[in-house]
Amino acid sequence: MTGKHDKVINYEGMIYCAEVSTGLLLVRRKGCVQVSGNSPFRNVQLQFHIKAPEVVMRQWWKHTIGCNWVAPNNSQGWNEISRRYVEIDDFYYPEVWRLQSASNKQASQLDANGVPIVNEDIQQYASEQYDNCIKVINRTIKDLIARGIAKEQAQMLFPISFYTEVYWTASFQAIMNFLELRDDNHAQWEIRQYAIALKEILLDLFPVSTEAGYRDWETDR
Repeated sequence: MTGKHDKVINYEGMIYCAEVSTGLLLVRRKGCVQVSGNSPFRNVQLQFHIKAPEVVMRQWWKHTIGCNWVAPNNSQGWNEISRRYVEIDDFYYPEVWRLQSASNKQASQLDANGVPIVNEDIQQYASEQYDNCIKVINRTIKDLIARGIAKEQAQMLFPISFYTEVYWTASFQAIMNFLELRDDNHAQWEIRQYAIALKEILLDLFPVSTEAGYRDWETDR
C-alpha cells in the first residue's frame, strides 16, 4: 500500500468485505480504526520465518485467531521444525538479568520507558549459573542418547531457552492483534522485541493502516 494508491471515500452505509485494487481497505468508525469479525484486514495474509526461544514461542502460540492453523481447511499456518531430526545447539542467553517486579508476579521491573531495571552486582553470577545449567543439561541429554535412550524422551530435559524455528502464516488483523498485546510495557521483554520488529515490517508494507491502528491503541491506553 503506497501513497499513490491511497484514496479517501466518505461512505455512510454498511461495509462487509469490499475489494479494492490495493487489497487493503481502511475503515473508521466514530473516528477510530475498527477491526471486526468481517474486516477486510483478514483477507491480507503474510508469512514469516521466525527463530526465537521456546519461551517466546509458547506465548506466540496463544495468538490463534486469524491464523491459518485454526482454519476449516486445516491449512498449515504454524510449521515448526522437529527436534527429533534437528539437533538443538543454540540457546538464548539474556544480555542482562532483570529484577522481579514488586507489583506484578509475572513481570520484570521496567522504567517509564520500558527499559529493564537491573542489579549490576548479580549479573555475572546469574550468567555463570545459567551457562553451567545449560551445559549440564546438554551433557546429560547426549549421555542418555549415547546409552540408547530415545531422543524424544531424552530431549524432555531441554529448558525453554533453546531456539526453535517456525513458519507463521497470519492475517494482517491477527498480526495487529499480536502487536496490540505484545508491543506493550506489560509484555515480557523478549517477545516485545519481536513485536517491535514486526511493527517495522508492517509499517513498510501497510503504513497507513498500521499507523492508524497504533494511534487507536494509544487513545485507549
